Amino acid sequence: MKLEKIIDQLSKLAIREVETENLQQPLAPSYAELVENISKELDVNELSEEKLKVIRNALVVLIQRRLLKILQKIAEGEDIPRRLLYSEERKIVSIFDKLTLDKIKELSKKAVSAQEAPVHKVEGIAIVVFKDMFPALHSTLMLTLGPFSKFDVVSLPLDDANELKRKGIVDVHKLSESF
Repeated sequence: MKLEKIIDQLSKLAIREVETENLQQPLAPSYAELVENISKELDVNELSEEKLKVIRNALVVLIQRRLLKILQKIAEGEDIPRRLLYSEERKIVSIFDKLTLDKIKELSKKAVSAQEAPVHKVEGIAIVVFKDMFPALHSTLMLTLGPFSKFDVVSLPLDDANELKRKGIVDVHKLSESF
């Protein structure tokens, strides 16, 4: 009788996940603990390979549907309440948390301050095409750019582009205003 109750609960949970767009409240802190709890409840005398297969399939449907929902929410940029996630799902979400604009800006600021790079105002940008291969260069912004291949299209600070044009290394195609 206990086995039938477990199968019924798991099936209902899997069906709720399939029928709704919202994540359902987890039954345990993690999938590992959920499986462990189910295993403890199983009565070996009632268990058959067929019933065990039903339990595994219900768990697979549950996990598959939840992960699909989570990945869809991540792709759409939706926030996912952590209380609705199993610990394994939290790990997946945390991977993508690093891909938010705020996090990238924060990392960028840290990288710049870590390098203690001086800030220079750019007096214009030029789009150039390299006429031949060219080794790395040190720009007026104190950055190392390149190496470049023949026909590479690159945006460079105007001063660098003009110098390379003067030397016959690039063709300048477009200039933009300073920023």
